[in-house]
Amino acid sequence: MKQCNKPVQVLIMLAHALVGWMYCGIGRQFMSMYAILIVHAIGAPFGFILISLLYFKKFSFTSPLQTAIIFVGFAVVMDVFVVAMFIEKSFEMFTSFLGTWLPLALIFLATYLTGTISRSQETSKTKEGTMKTLLLVMTVVFCVCSVISPVWSEEKKPEIKDGVITFPESALPTVSLSKLSFSFPPDCPREMLNVKGKILRGEMVKEALGRVVHKSVAYLIPLSYKSDTKEISFYLAWERGTGGKPGQRRIQGVLDLENGSTMKFPGGSDIAMEYRLYFLKDSKIRLNASGGASGDFTPVGNLPE
Repeated sequence: MKQCNKPVQVLIMLAHALVGWMYCGIGRQFMSMYAILIVHAIGAPFGFILISLLYFKKFSFTSPLQTAIIFVGFAVVMDVFVVAMFIEKSFEMFTSFLGTWLPLALIFLATYLTGTISRSQETSKTKEGTMKTLLLVMTVVFCVCSVISPVWSEEKKPEIKDGVITFPESALPTVSLSKLSFSFPPDCPREMLNVKGKILRGEMVKEALGRVVHKSVAYLIPLSYKSDTKEISFYLAWERGTGGKPGQRRIQGVLDLENGSTMKFPGGSDIAMEYRLYFLKDSKIRLNASGGASGDFTPVGNLPE
């Protein structure tokens, strides 16, 4: 154990906790958000095992239980006061078991077990072998989850029956085809024609400091294009909006292929949210919300002819 005065010990402890918290802030990469959350739930304790190993080998000022409490407590404080209160001004992230509470529980367990093994009175060879075994197991579990989680998170396609669109997510409202009015004139831009008759699915995700603090599944249905005004309209169905409730409305705006089309809810809508819509390659659409969330929408189904 390295001897330091109390203020230095506190700074060293907080530095290790900060590194661990920042490590857990790795955001989305190339998988769906549900897959990322699964991998994160495994990767977070794996990262804290490495950080705890360094701490207990070089410093070890505190017991395994104290260290686990400090590491988890620091992460909670940072999430509450930095992410939730200061950045997001919302505590919605704490409603996610997979995204918040499970990683915190595994971080506590990983830190405590690492410290217990590191400070055991067994021979150095036995201790080293135990730690290598623990790291090997965590690595194998992490790799397995990284491979199979995209399969777990594979989404089913929307179903259309009796004039009603039913989405695979139970939290999403059904959409009646009778509410939809389609109009695609002959001079309709190619970008609109590419998505005509398609149902597009996306995940509106809001991040802060690399952490996912809000995500909501949504669907887009292209509705119309007006030749004289270049107005485009889409039907948007969402899982959770700013009020935390599902909903569905039409959004419309003037087509702007270069800078993105600003889309709003028409008329006297009580929803102040605005979107910026971009047409991507392969019939994909990107939607950026004024609240900071963003998502790429991909065709997952077709409307009846």
